[in-house]
Amino acid sequence: MGLYADRAGRIDSENAFKMGPLIRLLEEQGRDVVRCNIGEPDFPVPAFIKEEVKRQIDLDNTHYCDPQGIPSLRAAIARQLSETRGIRAEAEVFKNLNINYFSCTAAYNQEGVRLGLESPEGPVAIRKMVDTFHMRRDLVVEGLNAIPGIRCLKPKGTFYVFPNVEGVCRNLGIMEAFEALPEKIRRETSPSTLLQMFLLFEHGVATLDRKSFGRIGAAPFHYLRLSIATGTEDLKKGVERIAACAADREGFRRFFAAGEHFF
Repeated sequence: MGLYADRAGRIDSENAFKMGPLIRLLEEQGRDVVRCNIGEPDFPVPAFIKEEVKRQIDLDNTHYCDPQGIPSLRAAIARQLSETRGIRAEAEVFKNLNINYFSCTAAYNQEGVRLGLESPEGPVAIRKMVDTFHMRRDLVVEGLNAIPGIRCLKPKGTFYVFPNVEGVCRNLGIMEAFEALPEKIRRETSPSTLLQMFLLFEHGVATLDRKSFGRIGAAPFHYLRLSIATGTEDLKKGVERIAACAADREGFRRFFAAGEHFF
């Protein structure tokens, strides 16, 4: 009898992080990979928030705190919502929401957030980030929509884009290749997954496929997800590589014939 129940082996990883080992594999081979798979903003923490966090640590504010959020932060959030959204918000409203969303975030970090909301430097830092994300979003969406076989809507409030890549899958012969796979492999992959892997291993752009966000109901839909929380120059390079990939029918034929990295 093993230490763990058999069903424990069916627990899978977070799909967004499955690409990490594959990216490292390529980078260890000296390959350059544009990372559009994870939504990690590349902005540094503003200096005034860093100093407040360090000050709180020096004050030994490093222990467990109210698991529903420190009162000063809840009050700051309520004020911010009241002032910017024109709605009446009370600090106590967030208690139950917080306890179901997080628990005991470090008190010194919460004080840093509080200062970010209360300081006049906060809106300046936020506006800089928002403007940069707007620019990157427009850059990527316009670039993707210029590629034959891709259709991409412009998101209004996120740093991800979800291009429809069905046309590319058809143009590259991915649909036919998928249907030719053994049933066992088809259950593990999809046309957008084959494109995702081809894009990574042959053209050096890391993305996420549709089924990374749930397999149920995913079969008829052919999308990728790209994060724009990546440096602007990297995004430009990524879009150029996606365009090259979308026209590389012979490259996909070779990739598929190699019989590796189908999921």
